[in-house]
Amino acid sequence: MEDQKTLQEVSKDIGISTDKARYWLSLLEVPTEKKGRVIYLPIESIEKLSSMTCLVEEGFSPGEAAKRCKNTDVIVPVKITPEIKQLDMMPFFNRMEALEKAIMLLAEDNRDLKKDVSRLVEQNCKLQQETTSIRLQLTPPITQIRKVQPWQPEQVKDPLAGMSLFQRILVRFFRPEQMRRFEF
Repeated sequence: MEDQKTLQEVSKDIGISTDKARYWLSLLEVPTEKKGRVIYLPIESIEKLSSMTCLVEEGFSPGEAAKRCKNTDVIVPVKITPEIKQLDMMPFFNRMEALEKAIMLLAEDNRDLKKDVSRLVEQNCKLQQETTSIRLQLTPPITQIRKVQPWQPEQVKDPLAGMSLFQRILVRFFRPEQMRRFEF
């Protein structure tokens, strides 16, 4: 049993659950040995399982990590341990200072642009006033509208007006020329 370890010990060492380790071993198609209620793994499969853990932590899916572990013979797992080191912070401070200066320059340029825009708006208003005054000078003056009366013929007195009914009948039948309103 020196060349084998239990699934529970291996999963605890690697830092994954036993169910996840069992699933990943099925993806890797690693032969396991079951004695009673305990599953034993060969040492070679432990290396593959730990390398698969590293690949999954890097962002690969378990299926893709299993394919990569099958295709390569030995993948040495590299665990990244956070170490507190004394870093030289001067480049960072210099970079921050340069960024701060750039932001201040941008803010100053923004103020200058606002001033320029307000000046241009004022100039535009003045030009609009000038163009309206010039337009008013060039348009012809509006004259008062005169009322036009259409032509109508002269109103002539009716020649039969003031005659009795008998006189009108006589004029109509015996002297029709007297019924003319206009003289030719």
